[in-house]
Amino acid sequence: MTPLRTITTASFARRIQNVQSLRHDSTRCLSGESRIVNPRQLPELEFDEDELRLKAVMPGFTFSDLDKHGNISMSVIAKFCESLRIMMYAPSMLGDEFAVSDTLARVWKQRLVFMVSSEYEFLPGIHDKSILYKPMQVTDQIVNIGGSSYSHVNTAVSLRTKQPLYRSAVRLVLADRKSRRATPLPEWFTQHAKNVARIDVKRLTEKSVPDDPATVHYVIQESDTDYYHHANQSKYSAFCHNAAVIAARDGRLSTLGADLSRHRVRSFEGVYLREALAGDELQGSLSFDP
Repeated sequence: MTPLRTITTASFARRIQNVQSLRHDSTRCLSGESRIVNPRQLPELEFDEDELRLKAVMPGFTFSDLDKHGNISMSVIAKFCESLRIMMYAPSMLGDEFAVSDTLARVWKQRLVFMVSSEYEFLPGIHDKSILYKPMQVTDQIVNIGGSSYSHVNTAVSLRTKQPLYRSAVRLVLADRKSRRATPLPEWFTQHAKNVARIDVKRLTEKSVPDDPATVHYVIQESDTDYYHHANQSKYSAFCHNAAVIAARDGRLSTLGADLSRHRVRSFEGVYLREALAGDELQGSLSFDP
């Protein structure tokens, strides 16, 4: 049994005192909104190398994470969940001083890690303003190791209110670094992960385009891309939300009213079929499903 690896605030802070010159894209991948600027604010991290499970107390959401109606946006939560995964895979991106998992660091060095689907459930506790600037207990665990994919399941609970904030499940594949095509999971990884849990996670599939949809076009900007130089997964929830807001404002989703952003989003599901690069034009097709 591999012992738990615990990184205290002080020791983790010492490890990153000299990383002020991190590349911009790497910093964005890790923190989303500069959550990691002050090393002394970092929480204690506990990682179980056998079960591939991270537990951490993280800084809370802040004013900058709110939309115009005071709700924490979908894309912020998606990026926050990604920041936890980056902590697990980080060394080859940010340097060995960030090492949390030797196993996942090895995966990252050998392959690209692509997301093929994501599901987010936003719970009532996420709308309680008293959670802002208050720490939260988060857990990110790898589950359901298959022949070519596996999943991360992530949950967060506010330490202020003791209420769950969100649940997420994302499915990942490993891709060859040259062809960028999915490959089977390495045998050494599946053998190491034999103790990883198997739980019921909904398998998401591609959805068909509705008849006579409202359409909105968007061109991928450089600021939408990440370490892999494609549109970051967190941007797709923003693309979908913005497209729906535009369509509603233009009267093409009249059932929902002109200001769609005033509605709280309860869940988001995404299936990612291929990479979108800077300069690519996307078309969003929308319909109202009561």
